[in-house]
Amino acid sequence: MNIRKGLLTIFGATALILGAQVTPVSAQIETSVGTFSPTIAVTSNYLFRGISQTDRNPALQAGLEYGYTVGMFTPYLGTFISTVRFPDGAGGRLRQHVELDLYGGLRVTPIENLTLDVGTISYMYPRNTVDKLPNAQGVGSPQWNEVYGKAAYDFGVAKVVGSVYYTSAFTAASGTGWYYEAGADVPLPIWDLTASARVGRQTVDKNANFGFPDYTTWNLGVSRDFFGFLVAATYSDTNIKKGATLGRDINNANATLNQENYKLTNNQFVLSLTKAF
Repeated sequence: MNIRKGLLTIFGATALILGAQVTPVSAQIETSVGTFSPTIAVTSNYLFRGISQTDRNPALQAGLEYGYTVGMFTPYLGTFISTVRFPDGAGGRLRQHVELDLYGGLRVTPIENLTLDVGTISYMYPRNTVDKLPNAQGVGSPQWNEVYGKAAYDFGVAKVVGSVYYTSAFTAASGTGWYYEAGADVPLPIWDLTASARVGRQTVDKNANFGFPDYTTWNLGVSRDFFGFLVAATYSDTNIKKGATLGRDINNANATLNQENYKLTNNQFVLSLTKAF
């Protein structure tokens, strides 16, 4: 494999790693200066937008969010950290063992059961080694920022959710990126289970740099709260095909999806355990 192509496909996996934050358990620490919501989690496979961020291996995760509610408005700040693992590329492993996300925004509840949310998120990999790998010049940084808008309405029998994410500079110099997602959470009448379903669509300008084609992802899951621990099981898949065409890379050569990246995208079952304090 060409060293530069190896780096590009690794960065493609990087883009999908970020942002798959743990499902929050309903627990908060109320103080006179606002509300704090810490969580810790362990998962059998860290998925982000349908693609494994840990080479289909387990991950440890933690998060902390602060919010201050005034009437219908809740400005908030938060952070999320997770272990990550990327496929090997020519010239050695791109060492990025930790993902660190910082985010902030504003939630608004204009009417009962409706929540609107706008914000921004920064995806970072402290001490990544991209600059130390051979022929890394021009590949682009794995770190990037997004803005987002979300909406959720709880009908009682189901909560319907939707979101859109935008960046002008997607990971690995991939240009403009959009992600759209819609779904629902439905309380089930047995064993206090909640069923969930999501469908999403990821697009970028420069797929060869990203390492993946534009694609659709979907997942189905069930979860239940056991003594303050949220236990969740999720099945996820994408419509990405083996050997998909990615267009031309930065060397103006035709690129296709490689096998290492393909295995991160299909038929994945995830178990997770989350604790909120």
